Amino acid sequence: MPAPMACDDEDKEHGTKYEGNEHDSSRGDDESRLMLSNPGKVVVHAGQPLRLGVAAFGDDRHIVMGLSDLPKDALFVEAYNTYLRVQQGIIVWTPPADTGGKTVKFKFCAKAHGSGKPDVHSDSRKVSVKVLPKLTTVMNPDPAVATNVMSSAVYNLELQKLDVSGQVTWSGKSTIAERTATIVDPVKLSDAYDAVALGAAKVGLDGKWSVSIPLPRASRPRVIDATFQGRVATQLVKKLY
Repeated sequence: MPAPMACDDEDKEHGTKYEGNEHDSSRGDDESRLMLSNPGKVVVHAGQPLRLGVAAFGDDRHIVMGLSDLPKDALFVEAYNTYLRVQQGIIVWTPPADTGGKTVKFKFCAKAHGSGKPDVHSDSRKVSVKVLPKLTTVMNPDPAVATNVMSSAVYNLELQKLDVSGQVTWSGKSTIAERTATIVDPVKLSDAYDAVALGAAKVGLDGKWSVSIPLPRASRPRVIDATFQGRVATQLVKKLY
């Protein structure tokens, strides 16, 4: 697989560049504007697989994406999502143990050109990944479970409760009987820093799970783990005022 376009090289080669959400006045109103989505802050434990992506949109010309500072053991995949109609760049990486406690930074970039237009426009987005220490008590993943994703983690300051929801994706080869046996165990929620148990959520056959946990403000976690059959999802907890 060829190496992705290096963002630093792309910035030097093409002079027109847009950062973040700043308004660009150099293009006419009849032209779309190339932009990159923002994946936000990302947290993962060392030894746990990370799948991190951004989407490039806003320009109907040919879009090429790139990445700088890619770890040597990481994979970068670029593809066009026909359903969302956007170009996507995805990093697949399992942080090694020696990255625990460190912050690893990536830089995504994209450029658009073609369609008979001589100008080339680009955008870039910096992303920081906080790598937490490796987990010590995680079982081997159940083959019936493909992924476990935490879609939302919000602490309500007024009601003093933690609302968490997510989605389990089943392996295509798993049977209904295997899935039924798997969901006997719940998703276990814990503080990602000290492993203190916070609660549990029952998983449905459709893979969806959610729970509301009463917690005093003094016990509000900053980052939580959601563990199900050896699959761990880690996410920052948002505050709701």
